[in-house]
Amino acid sequence: MQCASWGLVVALGGCNALFGLDPTTRADRDAAMVDAAVVDATVIDAASDAPIDAIPPGCVPIGHDDDADGVDDGCDNCPGLPNPQQGDSDSDTVGDACDPSFAPDDDIIGFDSFAVPTSWASVRGSWARSDETYDQFDLAAATSLARRPLVDLGAPELTVDITFSITGTLPLAVGENPGLRGLGVWFVATGGSAGTDPDGYLCEITADLASPSAFLRTDLTERQQSNLKTIASGTIIAGLPDGQTGRIRIARSATDNARTCQIWIGTSMVLLPAASTTFTTGSLGLRTLNTAVSIQSVTIYGKKP
Repeated sequence: MQCASWGLVVALGGCNALFGLDPTTRADRDAAMVDAAVVDATVIDAASDAPIDAIPPGCVPIGHDDDADGVDDGCDNCPGLPNPQQGDSDSDTVGDACDPSFAPDDDIIGFDSFAVPTSWASVRGSWARSDETYDQFDLAAATSLARRPLVDLGAPELTVDITFSITGTLPLAVGENPGLRGLGVWFVATGGSAGTDPDGYLCEITADLASPSAFLRTDLTERQQSNLKTIASGTIIAGLPDGQTGRIRIARSATDNARTCQIWIGTSMVLLPAASTTFTTGSLGLRTLNTAVSIQSVTIYGKKP
């Protein structure tokens, strides 16, 4: 099924399941969790008793299941996206539901479920870990910034998946135009402080509360020495109300020096085309714009050596 075209709006419908985006809260996912069991390193679907794809041999369960799909995070080939059958068509240990490519050499090199402390740090706003999420609830901060060191900076390919829910937005202020609200993920090159955004690439989704349109704008933006440059943009047919869940993916290709940006909201998705870049990624960042959010998970993918 064709689920997207470059830079165009696409209503997913049945593609929702393909990308593993569950439009419910984490509590709802827990309640609807598939009843599965791990027996002799093979997952058995309780509904059919049919064995499905094997759990990777030698995996170490950690006693936590972030996506509530019945597979422990330590053994899950898509720990941030529900995929109870663990399908892995190219056998690279990264599940089909989250695999960055069809090449059989992808690897999960980092995963933050926020069930335990992480290396994320609040730079601006009031980011804090709470109840298995990483939250920014300070609506008084027009923009916020949090950062995390990246692992395996020499990886030829680097892809980051962020799953989130919107927990609050500031009302439109008198005379404010546009009334932008949003969330973005940085590939940070350098800089970033309480008063200054970093240089790098930002994959961001924004809603303009001053506009009667329900369309959301998505941008892949370059920032260098305080100069902002929008490389690619698109729109999603969906609102950004409180409780809205979504997923942001930003990818880097060191071989052709390009970045891509994908965003899923509800049953809609937009994919922005690759764009040439000039930065080397140094760390990962999160930015909000007049918005309170809960980050549910962060998954970092690289290439096998």
